[in-house]
Amino acid sequence: VEVHYNSDTPIAGFQFHVSGVDVTGAGGGAAGDAGFTVSTGNNTVLGFSLTGATIPSGDGVLVVFDDAGGGEDCL
Repeated sequence: VEVHYNSDTPIAGFQFHVSGVDVTGAGGGAAGDAGFTVSTGNNTVLGFSLTGATIPSGDGVLVVFDDAGGGEDCL
């Protein structure tokens, strides 16, 4: 599932919770391009950079998460 963003300022990190399905992994998108560490646990997706990198302001796909369960995803 693609999570899109639209931001006037650079993004240094993000965290969001997904309900309705089980998150099985996440990565790619602008977070992957920026070299962010992206992790998942208990249906929470967390992304940040250990080197201080940011995602430039603008819009696009922030990250893509994989899910299981067949329900309807809700952030």
